[in-house]
Amino acid sequence: MTLATYTTADISKQLGVPKHIITYLCNRGLVPHIKRTRLGYRTFNQEQVNLIEILLKMRQAGFSSAELRQYSRLYRQGDSTAEERLAMLTTHKHQLQQEIKERQQAIDFIERQEELSRQKSEESAE
Repeated sequence: MTLATYTTADISKQLGVPKHIITYLCNRGLVPHIKRTRLGYRTFNQEQVNLIEILLKMRQAGFSSAELRQYSRLYRQGDSTAEERLAMLTTHKHQLQQEIKERQQAIDFIERQEELSRQKSEESAE
């Protein structure tokens, strides 16, 4: 029985990201044990595809390269690191929530200033 393997192009199409992003993750050592064909093309198993998808979503969520590296290392160590990975995710989630709160405060400020400017503009037009 042979396990399904995927190329960089397959993963790119499946996940909707450019091939160079997947190559970047591999070149940074975030996806371990990548096999190559006789022609030098990378091939991936399903577990590696799963890790790539996780890393891409984390990257999109603003995780740093160092955090991605740490998470990848923990992920590869298996279930024994689930608690540590959860702590990383929870911490980052709280940071994002704080950032959203601060951005909303900035939007609220801008909206108040816009309203004041509109009122002054209408008063001066009268």
